[in-house]
Amino acid sequence: MIEVRGVTKEYGEVVAVRDVSLEIGRGELTVLIGPSGCGKSTLIRTINRMIEPTEGTVEIDGVDVRESRVEELRRGIGYVIQTVGLFPHFSVRENIATVPRLLGWERERTERRVMELLDMMGLHRSFADKRPRELSGGEAQRVGVARALAADPPILLMDEPFGAVDPQNRARLQEEFYSIQKRLKKTVVFVTHDVEEAVRLADRIALMRAGRVVQYTTPERFILEPAEAFVSEFLGIEYPLRLLGRHSVADCYRKDAAPGDTPGPGQAVPMDTPTREALSLLVASGQKRLDVVDSDGRVVGTFDFESVLGLLGGGPGGEG
Repeated sequence: MIEVRGVTKEYGEVVAVRDVSLEIGRGELTVLIGPSGCGKSTLIRTINRMIEPTEGTVEIDGVDVRESRVEELRRGIGYVIQTVGLFPHFSVRENIATVPRLLGWERERTERRVMELLDMMGLHRSFADKRPRELSGGEAQRVGVARALAADPPILLMDEPFGAVDPQNRARLQEEFYSIQKRLKKTVVFVTHDVEEAVRLADRIALMRAGRVVQYTTPERFILEPAEAFVSEFLGIEYPLRLLGRHSVADCYRKDAAPGDTPGPGQAVPMDTPTREALSLLVASGQKRLDVVDSDGRVVGTFDFESVLGLLGGGPGGEG
């Protein structure tokens, strides 16, 4: 677990981070979000001591990070940035192997890990011999994430990692990273200014403003209990719809169909349909509800507007 306690960072008369305290659970993905200049990048860099706080402490598993040598601390923390920062004269293989090589891994073990990570990132193994200049932006970003994961660190810091990638590849990278995180369960601190990205990835979100954390909670609780007007203003009027992207129909449908029922003549949706997509289908169909079907095409329940309200905490909702 990462504990940030009363961290303040001052640059002369400018206070970049002001008295921030956070507890980040093991295996959780915490997103730091807020307007430009709010202090989120400064805060994340206090964790791996790229920035030393003026006041306060950062602890990892109860140990103050200042008690560790910087080099040793950073070998246990993966770090990914927007500009990727691959070594231009190294091959992809050499870039990914940077930390394992520093840790003295045997060549065979390092090579196995490089190939495993290329597979994990959806890159053909032939990419191992390419140079960074031969990669697209999305490919380079995948290599950057692979390099950060190479020594299997328990903690991963990601500072606007997909910010320089085009929207289509960005969405694909988000989905791939989300899938990887579900398997690996790293403790991740992720900086972004993109509300949709935060909602898609986060277990918890810390919304910052002028160096302070305004609110730190799950994505759903921002709707039910906004700490102040700024929260709703920053997240925007479409935030509830974005929140639906975290869920599928399986999370909210009504179990009100007899087992083995067959779909009616109208539109039906599979259980794994994203809730936001199902809502669009419901509106377009002009119906009051849609049949929900399982993988065998059997009706297991219905999806309607109250299902969505229940998911967002504003109505009775489904029982699924």
